[in-house]
Order: sequence, then C-alpha cells, then structure tokens
Amino acid sequence: MKTTIYQFSFIFFSFFLLSNAFSQSSKITLASNFDSIIVTDEAIVDSGVKPFDVLNESDFELIRKNNISDSLDGVLGISSTKFGPNSSRPIIRGQDGDRVRFNENGTLVQDWSASSFDHAVPIDPNSLKQIEIIRGPAAIMFGGNAVGGLINFVNNRIPTNIFEKFSGGAGLSFDVEQNENSGFFDINNEDGQGFSWNLGGSILDKGLTKTPTFTDNGEEPVTGDNVRNSKVETQSIGGGFSVKNGSRLIGLSVDNYQTEYGVPKEINHILDLNKTSVSFLFDEMLDLGIFQRLRAKVKYTDYEHDELDANVKETTYKRDSTNARIEIFTSAENGLKGILGLELLNSKNPVIAYGEEEEEEEEEEEGHEEHASLGPIPTTKNKSIGMFAYQYKKTGNRLFEFGARVDSVDVESDHVHEIEEYGDFATAGEVHEETGLDKSFTPTSVSFGITQDLSSQLKVHGSASYVERAPSSFELFTGGVHHTTGLYERGNTNLNKEKGNHYDLGLSFEKNELKIRGNIFYSDYKNYITLIKSNNTFYYEGHHHEEGHEEEIEALDVYDFTGVESEFKGIEFSIERRIMLDRFSFTPTLLYDHVIGKRKNSSDYLPRLTPKRISFIATISGDNWFVRPEFRYVYSGNKGLGESTKTKGYKLFNLYSQYQYENDWIVFLKGNNLTNELAYSATTVEEVRYFNPLPGRSVLLGVKKNF
Repeated sequence: MKTTIYQFSFIFFSFFLLSNAFSQSSKITLASNFDSIIVTDEAIVDSGVKPFDVLNESDFELIRKNNISDSLDGVLGISSTKFGPNSSRPIIRGQDGDRVRFNENGTLVQDWSASSFDHAVPIDPNSLKQIEIIRGPAAIMFGGNAVGGLINFVNNRIPTNIFEKFSGGAGLSFDVEQNENSGFFDINNEDGQGFSWNLGGSILDKGLTKTPTFTDNGEEPVTGDNVRNSKVETQSIGGGFSVKNGSRLIGLSVDNYQTEYGVPKEINHILDLNKTSVSFLFDEMLDLGIFQRLRAKVKYTDYEHDELDANVKETTYKRDSTNARIEIFTSAENGLKGILGLELLNSKNPVIAYGEEEEEEEEEEEGHEEHASLGPIPTTKNKSIGMFAYQYKKTGNRLFEFGARVDSVDVESDHVHEIEEYGDFATAGEVHEETGLDKSFTPTSVSFGITQDLSSQLKVHGSASYVERAPSSFELFTGGVHHTTGLYERGNTNLNKEKGNHYDLGLSFEKNELKIRGNIFYSDYKNYITLIKSNNTFYYEGHHHEEGHEEEIEALDVYDFTGVESEFKGIEFSIERRIMLDRFSFTPTLLYDHVIGKRKNSSDYLPRLTPKRISFIATISGDNWFVRPEFRYVYSGNKGLGESTKTKGYKLFNLYSQYQYENDWIVFLKGNNLTNELAYSATTVEEVRYFNPLPGRSVLLGVKKNF
C-alpha cells in the first residue's frame, strides 16, 4: 500500500477551493471534558438505546489518535490491550476480547480483532461523528458478546438527517517527534428534495514508534529507542446516500479500510489488512398501535488480512459475513417504551496456511510423519440467530429498565488440532481433517435496572444481570503456532457457555456547573474463558527440506483457553467543576478508575488487567481558543496468573490546545507523554510487553478547515 501526504494535500486544497463557493461560517463547540454524560429518557437514534456515555465529535477530537483503541484508552472505565502501536483492542472494566462488542452504525463490526492481540480493529477514527458506550440492561440487546459493554461507532456514511447546505471538513496533521503524517476529508450535501450523500476518507503514514531508551528482555537483549517493526500505512475511503420520503428513509453505503503494519514480537512480520463493507438501512415511522417505528439494517463484510514474514505469506485470515438486525420500536399508552428485535449472523472464516505450514499438511496427506498444521485457527463457520427485547418505563421520579435475549449459536470447524503433552514439553499431534466438530449453544441473558431521582440534582441507579456467552470459534478450536504473537495457542473443544452475574450501583449529581459521578460494580463468573500461560513448552521442529539440512528448533510458550471461576470488582469516579471568569472559563476534572479480577477462592489475579488510574484535567477556554493539560498516573500492575513479572507505575503528561480562526479554520497542537516517560502496559501479553514500551514524546501539529 503506497500513499503519500502530498496526494492528500492536493485533495485537501481542492476541497478548500470548493468550500469557498459552498460554505458559510460555522462555529464549533469547544468541549471541556471528554468524559461526557448524556442522560435522557429517549433513545439515541443510531444505537437504538440510551447510551451510558457519549463522545461527540468535538469530545473525541481531544483524544483521537491514529487507531481507535489508543484513542479511547483513558476514557473512564476503558483501556487498551496495547499489543503494539498499531494493533490493540479496547477493554471495558477489565473485560476484553469477545466480551466487548463493536458496532458501526448499529451493526456488528466483523473482523478478527477479538481472536488475537495482534489483529487491529478496522475502524477509521477520522470518520467518526459520535461514539456511544452502552452498558447495563440495554446492552443485553446485543448478546453475551457485549457483557463488558457495547461501543457503537457512528459516522455519517448513510445520512440520517437533512443538510441545509454543502458541509464538511478536511485536515492535515504532522507529528514532529513520531514521524507521523495524516490527513482526512469528509463532505456532505443535500439536494433539497430529500436526497443526501456523504463522502470521506483519510490516510496515515507513520514510521517507527520512538520511545525513551530501553533494553528488551529477549534471548539476546537489545538496547534501542524505538519499538521495532512498528511502521504503519493506513488509508480509508467511504461514501453513501439516503433518500427520505415522508416518514421513510432508505440508504446505502460502501466503505473500504486498508492498513499495513508491523508487530514488535517478530521483527520481519507484517500484517496487510483489507476490509470492505456494504451497508443498507431501511427506517420507517409507523402508526400501528404500540408499534411506532421499524428499522432494518443489513451489512455485508468482506475481510481479509495476510500475515507475512519477510514479504512471504504465512497465513491468510478471511471473514465473509452478513449481519442483519431488525428493530421494532414500541410505545404503549401506559408509558412502557422499548425495542423488540431479531438479529442474524452468518460468517465463513477461512484460514489459509502457506509455505512451511502447507508443506506439513502435504506430508500428512502422503502418510509421512504427522504434525499439526501450524496455522493457529482452522477454517470455521458461524451461524446465529438472536431474539431480544428491551423495555423501559418512567413513573414519577423512577425509571425501570428490563432486557432479555436468547440466541441459537452454531460453530463448525473443518478440522481439529491436537497437542500431546510429555511433562513440561509439548509436541504436535494429529490434525483430524475428517473429524471436524459442530458445536451448538443456546445462551440466554436477562437484565434489570432502576434509576431513582432523589432530587432534581441527584440520581442513583442500580442494575443486575445474568449473562451467558457462547465460546467463540478461536476459544474452541485454536491449535497452533501464531507467529505474530510468538505463542502456541491452544483452544478447548470441551468449553461450555460462559455464565456470569453482574451488579452495578451508581450515583450522579449535577448542580449549576458541578458534575459528580460514581459507580461500583461486581461480576461473578462461572467458567470465565481466558488465555492463560501453561507449564508447557512447544518445540517448533524444522523439517529436512534438503539432505543434511535441518531448520533451527524454536521453543514457544503454550497458552491455553481455560475456563475458571472468577470475580471482578471495581470503582469509577469523576468530578468536574466549571468556573466562569471574566474572559474565559476554567474547568478542573478528576477521573479515577480501578478494577480487580481474581480466580475465586484464591489469591491469583487474572492476567492483563488494567491497574488503577487517576487523571487530572484542567480545561481553560475562551471565545475561540482553549488549552487542556492532562496529568495521568497509572499505578503498578498485579502479577497475573501465568505471568512472571508485574509492571511498574508511570506518569503521563498530555496537552491539547486549539485556536479557531474566522470560525472555519482551526489550528491545533497535541502533545502526548511530553516528559518522555518510559512505561509498559500491564494489559499487554507478557511475551510482548518488554519489546513494546508505550510511545515516547509526541508533538502533533494540525490544521482543519470547516466547510
């Protein structure tokens, strides 16, 4: 993938010239705090439910980075796996992987990111207009895969509102410390007759991630000042249209996302990812008794990424999937409102092994010595159908919520890997091509919540839920060397449904310019499925490709998907006070969160948990400018189950400043880790953690033009 910042410069200034003909002055809202809370009695249109948190476009601008996971890291209750500078996935309240669901405009993001730490989330941060974070009873509508929460990424690819004029924006940015160049554009138009369209895209070109000088913990320790193999090139393009006729809206969009990035564990390994999705929307207001609205969304996704070693393909991961979601909005005369719905998912997930891996399979077919295919995941098929309901009712100063969902899930594998154990050693066993498995599950979940207005300023809310989650295909059938993680990953075909009871109690207070929010939560799991380091070592034996020549033997740690009884508990707290002065305002904000996860009836901490964090943010804003310094302290982490070390605490000092010129030009400066602190993330798998410090100092300069 070859892109240059100069190409985008041409696009940017072309649209700037167009904007002079079409634009009028527009003023943006300067956000004081990215931890925005929107509490209403009505549903947010794009997700179908009232979110727990909302980040609007100006909120998100403060924290946006070159990938979505790192952008959200630091939002209250959210962290990141941080496998590398380019491949990470959001974690909510210690829940990761297949327990955090990603939607894009209300339909499922289909990718491989939940299966492994090295797989990136194919979402373009530059395209987003809003991010909804949904927890509590409403999250039940999205199944057990949203037990940790749902993040709904909202863009304007299918316009759902009528624009008064040609509008949009474009921008460029340059990081003088991290050798990063990026740009984006996003334009909208409406013909005055109900036809609207959107077109947007972005590019990113970034070199090696620079860090303070460190020495890794490899077999041959290396001292350096960058994260090895951390370059990335990304480009995205998408567009769509909608037609509104009275109470009916129909829309269609097409998006393409491409990225090529390295991972730090294996110096020559590159992932080349390409995702194309086509989305359809039908939305109509109804007048059929209690049935007020019908909305249907269908998304087809063609996903593929290649894992390359020295530019030679080793493995290809594909996903050919269709996700359909039908929602009926209801409103009864007694005040009961909600959503009834049906969700369908059908995906084919081929995994293709090349080269050495392919040769091993050929040897098996010819009757030679048996070895397991080194492709970590067999080809699988996933089918599911889910029925759900979410209802709520406001009675006086009290809000009741109820949710329920039942799914029928079928996961089919074309073959099964085996691994044989001999004491502390492990060797590859047979690959049973003719004994693939078909596993079926029926997860059922229910939830209940209540919000009580104690006064016009003070609210207290609580929720309880029982959630079941079917094990994923990779938790069931994984069995092989995963080169980019440097691990032998082993699934378990005997895994049962994950079951958990979840409780949340919270309080919110708002009076004048003071906002306080606090939450405590507890989860009790039976059969919590997690990847845990075993006591085994897998010896990756080479083959005699030429007489007298044998490849080097490599020893890899074996990690198992294991079901354990576990519990999570934690706290979240934020306080914000806006102080109005003569010519500007001053808004100090304090954020604190902490989650603990343990095996029940033991002192063993679960691995890769976010340590407690505290952040202090001070926003100073005037009529057309603001400055937002942030100080964040992350405490030392606990040594998790199967881990040999724990991470040290660290401090980060970040700064965002912005100046708006003549209402439509914006100049901004972002500084991250300005003190150049050497830090390691506790959420990173231990075998990669010390090759992969957090990025060092970053100084990003940018300009944006609003049309």
